[in-house]
Amino acid sequence: MPTHSFDRYLKHLEDDPETAQALEEERLVLNVSDAINKARLDSGLTQRQLAERSGISRITITRIENGQFNPSIRTIAALAHAMGKKATVTID
Repeated sequence: MPTHSFDRYLKHLEDDPETAQALEEERLVLNVSDAINKARLDSGLTQRQLAERSGISRITITRIENGQFNPSIRTIAALAHAMGKKATVTID
């Protein structure tokens, strides 16, 4: 029952265009953080190793993976390259 209540509350928030945009931006930041974290783990790298390979500080990588920092496209590309991967963007 608490989930349904939260779902209703979230739907109510999404009815406001400004709040809906802010929520969508936050979802995007969290999607990026999840993707970077998963790619790093799949690559078998520690945050420290990724930092050394990418030139991005370990603290920044931690903040990105925790959803506390919105990385630029250049930062995302540098991290992907350091993991031997390519960054892509999809707009639906």
